[in-house]
Amino acid sequence: MVNKKKEPTYEVKTPDGIAKKEEEEDEEGEHASKDKHISTGVKKEQMRIELASNLREQSELKHTIAHLTDESESDEEIEAAATLVANETESVAMGDTLGHMWKEMRMFEVPAYAEHVDHELHHLKHEEKELEAKLKGETVKIESEDKEDKEHEDKEHKEHEEHKEHEEHDERASNVNFWKMNRQSQKHVIMSSLVYLVGGVLLAVLFKKVREKHFELEVRPDAPNANTANFGNSIFGCLGDMKLCVLGFCCPCLVWANTLERRLKVSYWKAFLAFFGLLLLHAYTMGISSIFIVFLGVFYRQKLRESYSIASFESGTKQTMAIDFLLWSFCQPCAIIQEAREETCKRDKDKPAV
Repeated sequence: MVNKKKEPTYEVKTPDGIAKKEEEEDEEGEHASKDKHISTGVKKEQMRIELASNLREQSELKHTIAHLTDESESDEEIEAAATLVANETESVAMGDTLGHMWKEMRMFEVPAYAEHVDHELHHLKHEEKELEAKLKGETVKIESEDKEDKEHEDKEHKEHEEHKEHEEHDERASNVNFWKMNRQSQKHVIMSSLVYLVGGVLLAVLFKKVREKHFELEVRPDAPNANTANFGNSIFGCLGDMKLCVLGFCCPCLVWANTLERRLKVSYWKAFLAFFGLLLLHAYTMGISSIFIVFLGVFYRQKLRESYSIASFESGTKQTMAIDFLLWSFCQPCAIIQEAREETCKRDKDKPAV
């Protein structure tokens, strides 16, 4: 048996075969490129979803804090809830109590929540920038990012401190300025003013009825002799008449109005209402009305000097006006009591009232 040698086979690559193989390689490359493109598209779509979620969360937080800081809208919501509770429990008192409690809770908790929202928004804003950078294919170095974050945090901290100082300044201003107070504080001031007004008028009526019996000023044997150099009683001698002293420190407008009526023939009610009205306007004028009280007191103290013939410097001069202005500014009750007690000084003949 003759063994035949197996002749080697050679693969002959025809131009068609080469083209076919190249097409197969191109198809494999296209598939790989397509898979890579699909993977990149999925990642970008995921980042777009995350960015949309981030922006939606920022919008919700801003809307929530705007709703909570809007007192009128929040009050309406609380009052509606309180009304619902009152209807369900058939107790108006229960609804009112819960309504007041919810308003108090809002007043104390909203500032802390607002600060928390600021930090949360800052964090979300940072994430938003990162997602936008990734979507644009930007590569940000860690050192540069950390530096920007630090600068941003420093800037935000500075703005927060300035905002805090501004709030503290506004709070200090709101304590004396009625027009910068919140609505609840304004209601409290108005109610207090009404109580003082009613109480003051009733007290003025009562004093006018009992003054002749219990607060009659008469020249006593131990009263000082009047002179033309100065007031007969010392500015700090108000303890010489305890009843007048207590009334002068507690209700100076009553003593002052009584003195002007007795000595200068000024209407008791006009004098009282002028003094008391300016006193009530203190909170509404940032204290400016109190300055007018001083000018009013100085004007009539000069008139009293003329009436009592006190002419050490001659009334109406700069010296006496400066002294009276200082006394009415820093020792107002003592000055009012001194003016009232001057009538008890021993005099040979009083000069008619001006």
